[in-house]
Amino acid sequence: MADLAAAQNLLRTVFGFAEFRAGQTEIIETILAGRDVLAVMPTGSGKSLCYQLPALMRGGLTIVVSPLIALMRNQVAQLRGYGIAAASLNSTNHFDENRTIVEQIARGELRLAYVAPERLAKPETVALLRRANVGLLAVDEAHCISQWGHDFRPEYMNLAALQNELGSLQTIAFTATADAATRADILSRLFRQQRLRPTQPAVSHERAKPWSQPARAIYFRTSRRQRYHLLRLAPPGRGYRGVSAGRRRQGAALSRWNGRGRPLAQSGRISAGGRRGDGGDHRVRHGNR
Repeated sequence: MADLAAAQNLLRTVFGFAEFRAGQTEIIETILAGRDVLAVMPTGSGKSLCYQLPALMRGGLTIVVSPLIALMRNQVAQLRGYGIAAASLNSTNHFDENRTIVEQIARGELRLAYVAPERLAKPETVALLRRANVGLLAVDEAHCISQWGHDFRPEYMNLAALQNELGSLQTIAFTATADAATRADILSRLFRQQRLRPTQPAVSHERAKPWSQPARAIYFRTSRRQRYHLLRLAPPGRGYRGVSAGRRRQGAALSRWNGRGRPLAQSGRISAGGRRGDGGDHRVRHGNR
């Protein structure tokens, strides 16, 4: 309870929130107890806070693995705004910036280091982290490790080798999309039973989405007639919608068009973005909690 009270104090004084959202308390309590966690939470429900806040309450460095470079940059900027020492180590940084971050990690100056999975496969990165005081490994978009998942990334398979190199390291994983097969795959690859301590088993926390309308996936070419059909699928007052386009320029065109000369994003009805890897991640994300 003392840890939870301290967490609630940090929630208010550092992050500026009055209370935890549903599901966050249980996950944070479990992490602070030293147990491994797999949390399946919907987008916008506050996954990032569930590893950012414990990182401030623990000694050492928290490594956050994420494939979304734009999201990493946004979170690092937000954490620095809170006065938290954080940085993002990835291939889009200037060489000098990455060298500075490496030096900060070596000197123990950071509380959170966001690292792209590709960089964790490099021997020099593994050697750096072995010398650093790493206390927690947080894996975002954990479904990327599963070949059953919709967004498999081979680079995530290197995380098992990193865990072996860093020893008995507490691991927490987060995803918004994972069916039963994908969850089982994540557990077997990130939380292998022979590595887990008997008193600290992996915990799977799953919470239902806080909205009742099922998600819809629609595929079509963006002709003028089909754009009008798209608007009918996103009527006003029905909450947030997202559209993924095959190319970034197609997503940008959709976001500028709503049939009446106003951008879809400004109309509050829909947002659109190109696929990841096509010049950057332009999907809209809401909230850091």
